[in-house]
Amino acid sequence: MIKRINIRLATPKDNKQISELIYITSPDLFLYMFGRRAKNILSHLFENRSNLFSYDHCRVIEVDEEIAGMILGYEYETIKKESKNTGRLIMREVGPFFVFKVFNLIKMDRIISDLSKDEYYISNIALFKKYRGYGLGRKLIEDAIRKAKGLNKSRISLDVEDNNLKAIDFYYHLGFKNLKSKAINFGFNRKVSLLRMVKDIEKIKL
Repeated sequence: MIKRINIRLATPKDNKQISELIYITSPDLFLYMFGRRAKNILSHLFENRSNLFSYDHCRVIEVDEEIAGMILGYEYETIKKESKNTGRLIMREVGPFFVFKVFNLIKMDRIISDLSKDEYYISNIALFKKYRGYGLGRKLIEDAIRKAKGLNKSRISLDVEDNNLKAIDFYYHLGFKNLKSKAINFGFNRKVSLLRMVKDIEKIKL
C-alpha cells in the first residue's frame, strides 16, 4: 500500500536506479546506439552535467522514500545548447568504436531536435514494474507540464515506440495526440519506429 509520494530533483547518487529506468524506456534503441555497454554509458552520462541525459534534467518520483520512477525532459534551447557536448561525452565513452556509431547519433539528434520553440520535450519517462498502475505516470506528466508552463511553453511532446501500445494508450488517455510517425534505421535490419505525440498545455491549470 502506497503511503507517501514525493517528486524531487535527481542527484548523481540516484545514478544506478535512474540509468536503469532510462534504459528500459527503449532498450532496442539504446542497444543499437551504444552497443552492449549501453547501460554503463547512460550511467556515466547521467552523472555528468551539461548533456541531454544528465541528472540536471531529471525528476524522480519516490514512494515511501524509495525511487519508483523518473522523467527526463528539457526545452528546445537546452537541446541546441547541449547536443554537441552530449556527443563529445558519448564519443569519450564509446572510444575507438565511435566512428561506427556517429551516424546513428546524428539520426537520433535529428529526431530530438525536431521541435518548435514553444515545446517542452519529454525525452524519457519510466516506472519500475511494481509501481505501475498507481497513477504515478500521470503525476510525472503533470510535473512536466508545470515545468513547461514555468518556461512559458504552450505544449509538451514526446516520442514513443509505435509497438508500445500500452504507453500509447496511456498518452492518449492523458490528452496527447499523434503528430507524426518517423523511423530510425540503424542498418543490418535494425530499425526503431517512433510516434511523435503532443499535448497542448496553454489552458491547463494545475
